[in-house]
Amino acid sequence: MIVTRLAGGLGNQLFQWAASSALRTTGHEGTVFCTHSLNQYKVVRSLELARFFELPAWFRTERDCGILERIGAGAAQMRLGRLLPGIGVSDANFGNHLRNRSARRARQLLLLDGYFQRDWPWSTFDLARQEIAGRLRTGMCRVDAAAEFDCILHVRGGDFLTSEHMKVTNQEFYVQAIATLRGQASVQSIYVITDDPPHAEAALKGLRAKFPEMLIHIPQECGEMTSDFMTIRNAKLRIIGNSTFSWWASALDPKQAVTVSPRQWTRGVDRSLVLPWETMLGV
Repeated sequence: MIVTRLAGGLGNQLFQWAASSALRTTGHEGTVFCTHSLNQYKVVRSLELARFFELPAWFRTERDCGILERIGAGAAQMRLGRLLPGIGVSDANFGNHLRNRSARRARQLLLLDGYFQRDWPWSTFDLARQEIAGRLRTGMCRVDAAAEFDCILHVRGGDFLTSEHMKVTNQEFYVQAIATLRGQASVQSIYVITDDPPHAEAALKGLRAKFPEMLIHIPQECGEMTSDFMTIRNAKLRIIGNSTFSWWASALDPKQAVTVSPRQWTRGVDRSLVLPWETMLGV
């Protein structure tokens, strides 16, 4: 049985789903996702995955499973996955579990508790990515006004601004990213996706002066979450920050459009998982 503790927003939940999928072997009929922790943090979350994806039959929560699975979910809620390394899978030992999954007993209990953003061989991640991409709700694939723009630029604000380790991007990064894209393609217009328009205005202040010939549109109101995700996914070209929300939208892009991003998701820690169509910049 695999029990995964879900935590964080859509991007984090996608990594946790991908990790569970990658570690599943024949015999893991009991796969449970514990949702209790989603509302235990300062920023309350919900099961965002269900809004965006047709979840597979093996994707069950503690609310729709039997007594043994509920006991496992209780263990996940107590965070035993970090305390019991023999059965626990955390960010510290995820790579080892991936390498040894074929030799593991199929019905072994695994308690997943982590964000699982590193130690992925690309071939393993790509299999999980393709499975997830095939379950994206097709009704969300609509065209909006942003489709007319050459480039989509994502600026994350909100709770990112209260955490020092999430303050990765700055105006210099966006200037360098635009210059990098313009070295590869014609970029005359940029549409900004943001959950915090005032912060986006401040973060991008001065860009219009540096690129006076370019149209840079920053909406005055936040977009709807599913619409923002699909706009980033469908972009002709894109610049993203250190948000896993926009990174996953880029990862699920079937046309694999050129994506420029920072080298770090959290300050001081370079990441190892890179999309083949992604150009990373130091900040």
